[in-house]
Amino acid sequence: MERLGPIHINYLRRMKDVALHDFNYYVEEIEKENNKMKYHREDRDHRNKRTRDWHRNNPIRSYLLAAKKRAKDKGIPFDLEESDIIFPPLCPVLEIPIDLIKTDGPRRRSDNTPSLDRLNPSKGYVKGNIQVISWRANRLKNDATLDELERIVKYIKNNT
Repeated sequence: MERLGPIHINYLRRMKDVALHDFNYYVEEIEKENNKMKYHREDRDHRNKRTRDWHRNNPIRSYLLAAKKRAKDKGIPFDLEESDIIFPPLCPVLEIPIDLIKTDGPRRRSDNTPSLDRLNPSKGYVKGNIQVISWRANRLKNDATLDELERIVKYIKNNT
């Protein structure tokens, strides 16, 4: 094997130092990223609770922001303000109580959860075109035509 001269040895030493520096830098960056991820995992429950609390304490603002996002996603008009959203104690369609704040367990929709109904879906979320009804009423009304709803009523009357 050929013997390396002093220039080659110095070169290899420098390259070893550079490689070691790069390796150490890479390890430090990985450790920083892992620490960030660990923080976010540990903080996730706290952030989720804070978000849930905000939605429970600001229901009108929460519904307004959600409607604005849906309008943007669907490309339909939106010009509502907080004063346009009024939560009635009873659903105007089914006359069941509307539960504004669910305090037991995780926040899940139930039949009594309030829901923003667009009276004429093509007009979007605009003043005079929305009403708060129960989630169940909005689900029943979802995309059925008047004729379909009348047929369902006729069917139920004939078979009960």
